[in-house]
Amino acid sequence: MKKTLKFLFVLIVVVSSMKMNAQDKTITGTVTSIVDGITLPGVTVILLENTSRGALTDFDGNYSIEASEGQSLQFSFLGMETVTRVVGSSSEIDVAMNEDASELDEVVITALGIAKEQ
Repeated sequence: MKKTLKFLFVLIVVVSSMKMNAQDKTITGTVTSIVDGITLPGVTVILLENTSRGALTDFDGNYSIEASEGQSLQFSFLGMETVTRVVGSSSEIDVAMNEDASELDEVVITALGIAKEQ
């Protein structure tokens, strides 16, 4: 009985220390286009591992999100290739996104309500 109590106590201490090491920190950065270097407003930044956390870049392409080391951030934007970055020891991750030509395959233009004269 005493051995199982000691084992449970040690297990609780180990698990709680693991939780303390996984402290969230604020990750910030700027998202730009590789092609012309301009900042991209409205890029979706999602934390992938078991969470529903996300953010959008502001008008200047800046974002801020809470994450822990080892977690992955996914950056997505219409017409751009999706980029994934792993959070390391740095609290700043700048991302340059490349165009995705496969998404912009074709454009269809329609006209409604146009009257023709004879």
